[in-house]
Amino acid sequence: MAAIRSMKAGVDVIFQQLTAGAYVCPDTFVNNWAHLITRVKEMKPLISQPGVTDIIVRTDMMLMADLLAIIYAVGIVENFLGCLEHHVRRGADRIII
Repeated sequence: MAAIRSMKAGVDVIFQQLTAGAYVCPDTFVNNWAHLITRVKEMKPLISQPGVTDIIVRTDMMLMADLLAIIYAVGIVENFLGCLEHHVRRGADRIII
């Protein structure tokens, strides 16, 4: 639990920067996004261990909700970026919505 709370605190800092930061250059945003992805990838194996989610739900339901929301949000954006990359590699010059 202590490791997960510590990781979550780091994720919260990055999330705050990504949502409210006034970035001078997109590279800094992308760098922070990469750090967020790394943190989420580090958390997922801990949360996936047998019984861990049960403990988190019993002791701190909001923490579990936050963790799942973060994991899903990162997954959604990662999927979108992967779709864009595939689109560009196919040589498409515009995105069709």
